[in-house]
Amino acid sequence: MSPSNDIDYKKNIMDLLLKNVAGLTITDISEKLGISRNTVYRYIGLLVEKGKVQKKKIGAYTLYFTSETETIPKGLVFTFYLGYLSTFKDNFKDVQESYKQLGKIVAQKTQFPIGTEDSETTESLGKYTNHYFMEIFGKMWPYFDPLPHQLDVLDIKIDGEENKAIYHFGNAELLEFDPDFIIHFYVVSGYVEHRLKAQFNKDVKCDILEYNASKNREECYVKVSLEVIK
Repeated sequence: MSPSNDIDYKKNIMDLLLKNVAGLTITDISEKLGISRNTVYRYIGLLVEKGKVQKKKIGAYTLYFTSETETIPKGLVFTFYLGYLSTFKDNFKDVQESYKQLGKIVAQKTQFPIGTEDSETTESLGKYTNHYFMEIFGKMWPYFDPLPHQLDVLDIKIDGEENKAIYHFGNAELLEFDPDFIIHFYVVSGYVEHRLKAQFNKDVKCDILEYNASKNREECYVKVSLEVIK
């Protein structure tokens, strides 16, 4: 294989990742570029080694993101987005419910942000028991969140009747950046309610129960409840 072909594969992968900032799986890249998974593995591995591509394990899947400097700096994105969200704050009486409504509106206007191979898995979730659904949902939360940021699943507690779960997410990067970013989690909880109804035909109530913001990321956490409405 000639050097020029090497450059073309790498460039095509990088161009694709630049257009899909939420990340793509190996299968996504393979199908979108019309090349084999083995070829994608080979060239994306080289890009990861050079630091041009980053990967993040989410549940059973690995998403790949570009590290190119031509993307907008994360701090700038955070600042702009938080400023936008904060403009509504003073006009909302019930802040959490109002931002949840905003999240539902966003959900109606956007596509479900899950890659091809992940969609096959998530589409089957609605067929399983509430316990299994809620257990998997904790790992799927990042897929419902359009803003790339660190958030780790520390604990999942499912009640005895298996219709309600509480998720403890830690190392919350956004809450280290600014405490007002709890607003973002309100928006995402509304997004979740709409998408779970549309994607899995499950009526759910998703709420932010508790959170802590700190300059020490290890102390930043969010506790989220998910209740399946009978």
